[in-house]
Amino acid sequence: MKYLITVIITIVACIALMITIQVNPNTQMTETIEDKVIVSNEAVEAVIIDPYALDHIKFELVEYSQLPEGNVYTVQLKNESKHTIVQNNVYLYYPIITGENSRTTNKCKVEMTGNKLNIAPGESVLLTAFYPKDNFVDQIAIASGDPELEIQGYLNELSIYHHFGKMGAIFDDPKGLINPDDK
Repeated sequence: MKYLITVIITIVACIALMITIQVNPNTQMTETIEDKVIVSNEAVEAVIIDPYALDHIKFELVEYSQLPEGNVYTVQLKNESKHTIVQNNVYLYYPIITGENSRTTNKCKVEMTGNKLNIAPGESVLLTAFYPKDNFVDQIAIASGDPELEIQGYLNELSIYHHFGKMGAIFDDPKGLINPDDK
């Protein structure tokens, strides 16, 4: 009986919530079927965020230098999405090798410099990171030849509903700057 009452209360609460959500009639919902609708906490206006937008935030390695003190990376962040990237942070790190063909994230990350608060659609930003050798020399379990990136930020506005994160081997090295033998 308790279970039935809980289910009924949950259903009534969901119906009440659906009734209180009012979508702004001026909001254009002309996006493709794959789009996801995120409704703000105030339940006033529906906001369309393309779930594939992260696939259109790209990184390309532009320059790589090995110095006695460490490695320097210059990466171009390209916003090819239709959303503005707001208040983002980009980090570079070397993953930890946990076994054959397996890795995990390294908590020792370096924040890239040269970033902007707002990166408009179609805009690019040049980012630089210096990764000191002290962070990876004599570390057998560090994949220092395969750096990875992490980006945390927001799409369009600074709101919990617009937060995104992306990490891993997510940048292109078309010139073979890190591993020339791979190209």
